[in-house]
Amino acid sequence: MTARSGGGAATVRTGAATREAGGAPAADPAPARVTPYQLLTLAGLGVLVVGAGGFGVDIGVLSIVIGTVLAVVKPAEAKKSLVNVSWGTVVLVGGVVTYIGVMETAGTVDFVSGGVVSIGAALVGALLLCYMAGIVSALASSIATIGVGLSIAAPLLQTGELPAIGFAAAIAIASTVVDVSPFSTNGAMVLANVDASERDRYFKQMLVYSGVVVAVGPALAWLFVLLPV
Repeated sequence: MTARSGGGAATVRTGAATREAGGAPAADPAPARVTPYQLLTLAGLGVLVVGAGGFGVDIGVLSIVIGTVLAVVKPAEAKKSLVNVSWGTVVLVGGVVTYIGVMETAGTVDFVSGGVVSIGAALVGALLLCYMAGIVSALASSIATIGVGLSIAAPLLQTGELPAIGFAAAIAIASTVVDVSPFSTNGAMVLANVDASERDRYFKQMLVYSGVVVAVGPALAWLFVLLPV
C-alpha cells in the first residue's frame, strides 16, 4: 500500500488496483485501437479464405498478391513481418511435402498398399495403415494423408472384413492427432508465430511431444474407434 499526499490528490495502491483517496477508482489507460493497417491485414486474410476456399484460386498466388499489396501500403511493417517469419520451418515443410509427392509419384504408396494387403489379417493391416497415416501426417498435410490412407485401404475394405465407417474414423483420428508435430502444416504455423528467442526451445518441446503422440495416437485410434465397431 502506498500513500502520497501534498498539493495533488492522494492515491492509495493495493495490489494491482489504484484508487483515489476518496475511494473512487482511478482512470484506466485508454485501450489500444485497431489501426487501419491491421484492418487491411484482416481483410486480406478474409480475401484469402474466400478466394482459395470458395472460388478455388491458387492459395500460393493469392497469398503473394495480398502480401505484395500489404508491403506496398506500409513497407516498414512488411519488413518487420518478414524478419519474424520462421524461414527455416517454411523450407523444411516445403521440402517434406515435396518429398511425399515424389514418393507418391514413384509408386511408394502403391507398394505399401500391396504389402499391407498381402498380410492377410485385416485388423493388423488396419493398424499398420493407422501408423502409416500418423507418421506421414506428422510430416505433411492431414487432409492429404487421410485421402491417401483411404485409397490405400480400398482393397482391405472391399473384403468386407473391416467396417468402412470405423476405419475411416480411425484413419482420420490417426492423421489429425499428430498435427502437433513442428513438421506438419498446423504445427509449423504455431511454431512460426513463436517469438524468435523462444523458437528453438518450443521446437524441441513440440518434437518430443509429437514423437509420443505418433507412437501412441494411432494405436489408441485403432483400439477405441475401429475395434468396437
